[in-house]
Amino acid sequence: MGMGSLGTFLGHSLASIQNPPEMTLMLHKLEMYDEFKRNDRSLRLITHKVHEQRRGFDAEVLDLEGHWCQSLANHRPTPPGTYPRVLADDETIHNLIVTVKGAQTVKALQSVAHRLRPTSTILFMQNGMGQVSTVNEKVFPNVAGRPTYMLGIISHGVYLQNNFIANHAGFGTTSLGIWRDFEKFPPAPKTTSIEATATAPQPSEAPLWPITARYLLRTLTRTSVLCATHFPELDLMQLQLEKLVMNAVINPLTALLDIFNGSLLNNTYYTHVIRLLIAEISLVIRSLPELQGVPNVDQRFSATRLERIVFDVIKNTAQNSSSMRQDVRHNKETELEFINGYIVKRGEEMGIKCVMNFMIMQLIRGKTWTGTEPAASEEPIQVLGEGEVSPPVNVSKVAESSNSRKRGQRAEAASEERIQREERRQREEAPRAATRWKSLELDDGQNRHHP
Repeated sequence: MGMGSLGTFLGHSLASIQNPPEMTLMLHKLEMYDEFKRNDRSLRLITHKVHEQRRGFDAEVLDLEGHWCQSLANHRPTPPGTYPRVLADDETIHNLIVTVKGAQTVKALQSVAHRLRPTSTILFMQNGMGQVSTVNEKVFPNVAGRPTYMLGIISHGVYLQNNFIANHAGFGTTSLGIWRDFEKFPPAPKTTSIEATATAPQPSEAPLWPITARYLLRTLTRTSVLCATHFPELDLMQLQLEKLVMNAVINPLTALLDIFNGSLLNNTYYTHVIRLLIAEISLVIRSLPELQGVPNVDQRFSATRLERIVFDVIKNTAQNSSSMRQDVRHNKETELEFINGYIVKRGEEMGIKCVMNFMIMQLIRGKTWTGTEPAASEEPIQVLGEGEVSPPVNVSKVAESSNSRKRGQRAEAASEERIQREERRQREEAPRAATRWKSLELDDGQNRHHP
């Protein structure tokens, strides 16, 4: 589910192994299904200018009524512009690989939640952290009915050349791990007595490894192109956090400044901002309760080491354009809530005010705000007089607010509405801050106030 660069790469890689599994591509638009048929129902991977094509994929496309329509590889395709005739709403999904953007995860899973069973397994291959808790809250609130979750991190350099055509620009590794749901499988009670520990009932590991999870893990690790390795949960979490640091620094800064990664190097002013961000992120990670007692956490996530890692990544990807920069440039939804938003949320839980990450989030939101929808904060902006103190900002309220806004081209009507709203706001503030504003005579004869 999610046929971007990563979804195309994973589907092609799994189809390349001996005795490949049966795979179904979940397409959310009829236009993508038509293009899939025009591409001979295949996925293509380009490695060092060598094109390799793989066929034999089934497909399901979401119709206008929210039903999944199935098209098998060995069936006659439907005419262009028409949905497949076979409905797949009652077919159980045993293994689901999710590669959609973090902000689209809940909506994507809600469309197939009725087809997932407690014995099913979902693999999240996404940027950021915190998707699992959001999915549990909004899609699978019933603990007993939750599927098993797997998490994955991929370091391969892949970009989408066209729909269903990916370019494998750099080889890397894939890290996998099974996420333990402590609500479903609580840990054994802590005991101080050696005898009590020996006689206490130990939680069974069998429920944590259903047959679907074992099959998916075995299939991915035998796919040589992925170079996949399984890690215990805590080890995988630390790998996720290291990647999160890189994304939380490089992605928003390059998106705000609209620059390539390498432009962050050799600039003293950018370096100051990077160091402040890293120091704040380092404090949050080293304070996480999940990592208390884990050896060498303070050294591994020290600001000095994280700074060295981030600048190494910037240097190695100097010619790359970050995914968040591309999303902002194309008016697409970003993964901000699961990158910097995760840091802010976890910091709030531990009483740490992440002002740098909070500021970065507001700047990205402001840059992508079209003016057609209300901003994240509903609180009115007040102009403070001399000697007045600003009230505390409810960081968690804003950080957890939804980033799911419809974007696209800025229509003339929306632009005009924004201009009129700005004029009204400025007229209201002018009497209170007259010393900071001045009136200009415009060519059209209208008076407007400008700072």
